[in-house]
Amino acid sequence: MNKKNNKYLSLSIVLVMALSVGVFSANAEEEFEKPEATTTSYTPGIQERREAIKTEREEVKKNIEVKKDELEAKREETKNKIEAIREASKTKMEAMREALKLEKDKIKAKIKEERINNREQSLKRFDKAIETINKNKERTSAHIVKVKALGVDTASAEATLATVDAKLTEAKSKIAEMNTLLATSVNVITKEQKDKLRTLTKETQTLIKDAHNIIKTSVKTLKDAIKAKGLNGKVKEIEKIEDTVKTDTTRIQ
Repeated sequence: MNKKNNKYLSLSIVLVMALSVGVFSANAEEEFEKPEATTTSYTPGIQERREAIKTEREEVKKNIEVKKDELEAKREETKNKIEAIREASKTKMEAMREALKLEKDKIKAKIKEERINNREQSLKRFDKAIETINKNKERTSAHIVKVKALGVDTASAEATLATVDAKLTEAKSKIAEMNTLLATSVNVITKEQKDKLRTLTKETQTLIKDAHNIIKTSVKTLKDAIKAKGLNGKVKEIEKIEDTVKTDTTRIQ
């Protein structure tokens, strides 16, 4: 009887173990078939914040473009005004020169004509200096574009060069003011007019020299950036521009 009971007990234990293994296998299989948990979860508000930042950046970019357009329009307006003033003064000078043909006193007429010529020449030297600076600026700008394509950091040189136009525009405005003053009459100018001319002349010279020095600084900055990149061949090219700028220094003194 004991043997029979032992037999039943052993059989029961085997069945229980078998059932346990089956349940474990089913659970393991079920766990295996579960989809992988995602490593990231959506946090409410993040996407909205990203969209807001993107919109804000686009708005800032748009405002910058608008400001640039407004600045460019203002520069063009100033340029046109200066040109109109210079043209009006030129017309007056020509009219004064034509009027001298009716002057009966030839000696007086000669003196007055010489006076007009001297006034025109005094302004032309400023025009020539500005023309020279513009040429050097264009050379430098063209070289910046060239080396920028080769990976040279030109940000500092560009930022420096960009300030030249403001100096030249102000200088041109003062030259136009001198032109207007000199074209008022063919006669000898008054003391007040002489004082005004002297002040305008000094201010114009300072502005032109400032513009020239800005280009020198921009060229040096660009040269250093090219050296840092290891482009020795391009260093020689910028040194040619540097020599030209230095040579032109004497022309604006």
